[in-house]
Amino acid sequence: MKQPLAAAAVFVLAVPCMNAASPDPNASLLQSRPAKALLNEILELKPAQGYHFNVKAPQKCGDFPLLSLTPRTLRCQMGAAGTVKIQVNLCGNDESICIPEEFEVIVAAPAGASANAAAVPAPSQPPKGRRDPIPGFIMNDPSRAIAEARQGPRLLLIDFYAPWCPACNMLEEEVWTKKGFADKAKGLVLAAMDSDSDVSWPWKDLFKVGGYPTVILADSRLREIGRFVGSKPPESVLRWVKEQEKLKDEPVTEASKLLKEGKASDRTPARAQRVGLWHFERYEYADAAALLEGLKSREARKALLESRRKLADARDDSAESLRLLKQKIKEFPDDVEFGDWVDTLLGRDKDAARALLPAARKSLKKWRSSPKLAETGYAPGDLLSTEAGLVEAIGDASESRKLYLETAAEFAKQAARSSLPLARGANLERAYYLKKGGKISEARALYESLSKSYSEEFTFNYGFANLLHDEAENERALEYAEKAEEYSYGDNWLRSVGLKAEIELDLDRPQAARRTLEQALSQAVLPKSTDIRSHRYVTKLRTLLERVEKEAK
Repeated sequence: MKQPLAAAAVFVLAVPCMNAASPDPNASLLQSRPAKALLNEILELKPAQGYHFNVKAPQKCGDFPLLSLTPRTLRCQMGAAGTVKIQVNLCGNDESICIPEEFEVIVAAPAGASANAAAVPAPSQPPKGRRDPIPGFIMNDPSRAIAEARQGPRLLLIDFYAPWCPACNMLEEEVWTKKGFADKAKGLVLAAMDSDSDVSWPWKDLFKVGGYPTVILADSRLREIGRFVGSKPPESVLRWVKEQEKLKDEPVTEASKLLKEGKASDRTPARAQRVGLWHFERYEYADAAALLEGLKSREARKALLESRRKLADARDDSAESLRLLKQKIKEFPDDVEFGDWVDTLLGRDKDAARALLPAARKSLKKWRSSPKLAETGYAPGDLLSTEAGLVEAIGDASESRKLYLETAAEFAKQAARSSLPLARGANLERAYYLKKGGKISEARALYESLSKSYSEEFTFNYGFANLLHDEAENERALEYAEKAEEYSYGDNWLRSVGLKAEIELDLDRPQAARRTLEQALSQAVLPKSTDIRSHRYVTKLRTLLERVEKEAK
């Protein structure tokens, strides 16, 4: 959303700086330096590795105020067409040198818009009545949820869901809407947050939510007690709630404080594991690794190895990342995730992965029939799809198609357990795997049935448009992409216009694609946290627009 313009502040340098530009005029200490932008587009600049923005020094986007400035991110909105001079000041992370940098951005109005057109923000909220609320849940109203929690005080159970997410729909259909859950959760304030809506952004940022569904138990001061990610069966969710309620007097932040400042008796392995796993689930891998080091539990060891692997990836140390992946595979061959790890290994060391393929398939088959499977958060269909992917990756197309069809059959069984006449989550998975298994006509019929039953929802119109696009039925694909665009908001609106533009390009309509992309980029509203995936979708739109411009030359 376009921000009101405000007077620019004046800052004073806090550290001695080299007041000279980089000797190479084409060199930049920014990760990227855009030459063009659209009217009302939000630009986000990031420093190169080893540098940061000096927040006490002047940073300018022409005459427009900054929307946000941190050492790692600068954001501003292009409020007028023309040439805009960008001025930034960056310093080395060791504070040994600071360098100013200037460049110009040519700002143009989107196709069909005037040069002074006001910003029209992208849709960020679902139309009222578009989706039935989850019984017993406060839907997308954080203020009301907090107010109710503070009346007790009562604990908050927060479900961060996405309408397009199969696991989110399964959790709703198989847990939240079951009478047994509602009866046993009467002491909690239940809140559901649509992760595609900008209403969710402050809480997603606060809790560092990166995958859906993420379910969080928090107190009335929004201090997190615990979380789980993915779908679980009703009895498992209820057991988890009871376990977390026992910790209500020690939110994770308080446990962390005891580890840092408490007595020696406070620094227990159990507390270190709890806080370490919390950091791990929030993608704070350095903090997680520091706390999990030396702990003896299986869960702690797995998370430690994965945290180290993520840190190695962040510093582009591919050899160490591969070593840690192999170490995890070696230490936990009986884990439900063993097949997933081998699948990851296929992309890094194909020969080593091929040698492990028989063990991976044996493990997946064993887990599919295990009575402990439900506790892991996986379903038989998930494991079948992993096995199918492994087989497909080594080039056995015939067997992989067979396994994908078995996966579809498993999700058909799961769909039959839904509280809805036509299950959303399980059928969305089923349609996808029918398509992967080569049953295009069956997948098509199921997608069409879903898009008719839920005609005013992004999810099923988008899925059907994708299938039609893959089958080169682009005129009809465009029809459903436009429906997806009409009924979407937030991130899904960005995804819809991206698909629509791709289809327009395949229909040899570059001007229509340009108009679609330019209008979307000029309307896009970005959350402050770059961890939220909206930023990736905007980057994809910009990449598509660059493709249009390149092909026009």
